[in-house]
Amino acid sequence: MTSDIDDLDEGKPSFLDPSMHRSMYLVSHGLRTPVTAIRWGLEMLEKERIGKVNPQQHMLLNELHETSKELTTILRSMLLYFRINRGDFSFDFQKVGIKEILDACAETHMDFIQEHTINFSISCPDDAYAFSDSRLLQVVIMHLFSICIYGLSGHQNFSVEVTNEDEKVFVRFLASNLELPVLQHYGENKPSDHDESCLGGTPGLLIHLSEEIADSVGSKVRLKKGSDGFKYCIELECSAE
Repeated sequence: MTSDIDDLDEGKPSFLDPSMHRSMYLVSHGLRTPVTAIRWGLEMLEKERIGKVNPQQHMLLNELHETSKELTTILRSMLLYFRINRGDFSFDFQKVGIKEILDACAETHMDFIQEHTINFSISCPDDAYAFSDSRLLQVVIMHLFSICIYGLSGHQNFSVEVTNEDEKVFVRFLASNLELPVLQHYGENKPSDHDESCLGGTPGLLIHLSEEIADSVGSKVRLKKGSDGFKYCIELECSAE
């Protein structure tokens, strides 16, 4: 597997020319420092390191802190995306365990899951492995996991099911109801091949970055109809060899 982005993208030209890629990369990189400073300041206020805050202020600070973390995640993924497209990323393909990544995702979001009483489950065989770059695969799975988690409200169902099928491994994120415009379109096409109006907001941006990063390692992200009581399914297909 080559790290040349043109080969990975089968010769399809990038939607940004090299100079624009550089500009966007520098903008993303420049934004990361002030966003990190904002996160630090909000954390200091939330932990009352500067002074006491009342319950309403705590709630607001927590929401702002979560939003700043979300923005940091987006900026990091954009930087990664631009590195891949510029050919600056060194791929390291190896056998990657899916269960370990999913367990880490669950641990990261467990407070949110419990607070919103989401019925959550993971079904993943111990021998579920993908042949991929572990860093990129982890980013994609974490993004898709987050899209589902934050699109749910209380007392709803969310399940992650992993299966090995014909030298491929499928990771399916199943949700009972997600009010996200990007999930209103089903099919074998990439989500971003649909009308751009459905890609607005953080979920649309994350799913676009996820599918582009997945493409770079030979994986595919699809939106499909759910089954067994689940309305939506986001499917990640990876090579097992």
